[in-house]
Amino acid sequence: MEEQRALEPAVWVRGQVRHPRVPWHENLTLAQALVAADYIGALNPTRINIIRQGQTYRIDPKRLLRGQEDPVLEPGDIVEIPR
Repeated sequence: MEEQRALEPAVWVRGQVRHPRVPWHENLTLAQALVAADYIGALNPTRINIIRQGQTYRIDPKRLLRGQEDPVLEPGDIVEIPR
């Protein structure tokens, strides 16, 4: 069972989260992934990066919270929430 789960598509969240592996599904957005990862940082993040195939895309957390920017993630994406 655990082996099958490891083969399922996922995105990974690096930072102060309880669940770094988030199962991927079609139309999974950054906001949905952050909720599923359960961010536990004491402060709101000042930066969020999405790393996709070696490219880094910076996301403004304020725009994300306002609903102005919420990109759809792809399997294998890494979401980085630097301290």
